[in-house]
Amino acid sequence: MRIGTFMKASLTVAALAFGTAMTSSSVQAQNLLGNPSFETPSAAAGDVSNAPGAPWAGFNQGTLRFTTASQAHTGTQSVKTFGPFDGIGGGVGANQVVPVVPGVSYSGSIFARQITGDVLAGLNFGAYQLQYLTAASAPIGASPFESTHFTSSSGTDTWVQLSVNAGVAPANAAFIRAQFVQVQLGDGNGNQVGGAIYWDDASAAALGVSNDGFPSRFWACTEDEVIAMPNASAATVSDAFMNVPIRINPSERD
Repeated sequence: MRIGTFMKASLTVAALAFGTAMTSSSVQAQNLLGNPSFETPSAAAGDVSNAPGAPWAGFNQGTLRFTTASQAHTGTQSVKTFGPFDGIGGGVGANQVVPVVPGVSYSGSIFARQITGDVLAGLNFGAYQLQYLTAASAPIGASPFESTHFTSSSGTDTWVQLSVNAGVAPANAAFIRAQFVQVQLGDGNGNQVGGAIYWDDASAAALGVSNDGFPSRFWACTEDEVIAMPNASAATVSDAFMNVPIRINPSERD
């Protein structure tokens, strides 16, 4: 089937709104995370505990997680984490779960910072993690995909980007969980030590598709043709352009 003139116009508008021309390779996906720069809850009047705000879900003590206006990579604030001090191996942070499409590759990143006077001590570190989940929210795989660790030697008074590639979403994946965490490993002798991390600009996005995992509902043509999607509405096609990279497959032209 072929979509009419109105649909083709909708696709053109979607591509222009995204800030790039349609090509025969892909359209860059947008960040899937909500509140990625941790602008809520507002810390304009002072640090706010039990952060960050929805749709993030914090874990461990809320008094160890703050939004603060004292540091920001972009926007006006970030999240600051401490400790935790409830035992060696404990962690504090927050996570967010978003839908994924099996067969599509996902990656993410976050910016981390430590400042003079409150640098991570001992073996303490921070990391950004991505993990696929089933429709029942069960983790897929023994452990999450994890970024390089942010440690006391990662630099001071500068923002460091921590990136992680989760690879191709497996066939049973329905969601991906993005999580930042500060881990207390102490001084190596069983003693808990201090230090804090500022976090900002978290992301999780689709990279592309595997050779055999492209969602079957997408039938791609050349950039001068329309995109045929059986039983698809204009809104559905527009959303596909805005959220999922499109792989050209000439064999599926009508």
